[in-house]
Amino acid sequence: MKKILALCLTAIIVFANVSVVFAAEDDYKNSFSLTGSSTKSPVIDGNFEDWDGIPHSYEYNWDNSANCWYYGVWIDGVCYKTPVGSYDSNVRHKVALYCDGDNVYLHIEFSRDYYAKMNGEFYNFDFDGKRTTMRITYQGNSLANNPALTQPGVYPLEVRHGNGAVSGYVAEGSQAAVRVKPGNYNAELEIKIPLKTFVQQNSSINLDQISVISWDNSGNLTYRPVMATGTSSGPVVLAGLSFAVVAAAYVLYDRRKRNGSL
Repeated sequence: MKKILALCLTAIIVFANVSVVFAAEDDYKNSFSLTGSSTKSPVIDGNFEDWDGIPHSYEYNWDNSANCWYYGVWIDGVCYKTPVGSYDSNVRHKVALYCDGDNVYLHIEFSRDYYAKMNGEFYNFDFDGKRTTMRITYQGNSLANNPALTQPGVYPLEVRHGNGAVSGYVAEGSQAAVRVKPGNYNAELEIKIPLKTFVQQNSSINLDQISVISWDNSGNLTYRPVMATGTSSGPVVLAGLSFAVVAAAYVLYDRRKRNGSL
């Protein structure tokens, strides 16, 4: 019995440490289908209004929940907080990951934290665990603390391969833009990368069958990945898997109990 309980606990811990992006009320608008999506795809133009219908996740830089960061963020020596159980882009990055069957889209509204503004330029995109890395730059330079990105406005960005034989080359068909806001707080980034472009970097990716797409920034922006899921039977793959593990453990326990082996 102890082993079974340990298995259940392990499943809960593993699946709690990811951020699965989904809509409320079972309306999974940003689950994806490899044959295309009925949801209108975002246009990469620096306006961001077309992201309103796509679910977002609010993410911390790291999990240091013992201090101000749990409910807030330090800005110029002041701890800005939100009510317990609520989140906004003043204290967390607002992130959406979406796939329309042809392209992968990423939207980030960066938190107000000075240290974390557009911090890090190497973005990892995993397809069922098969990793690719893209480098997001402005005129070949880093986004973080870039003096050319201090004035409010919309700036076109470059998406370049960050790994593999194509490393350094512009990702074919990609688009990216960032909007810098007054005070350089809460800048917004949006990216579009064709699925076929990821295969150029990692040929083991099977575009005909993808169940989980994840994004992370190697710990610079978030301490856990943000995931979009999609299968023919429903999008919440990770939640379903964790439930299946617990259910299997219960069935095993019940069977052993009836057989008198417990």
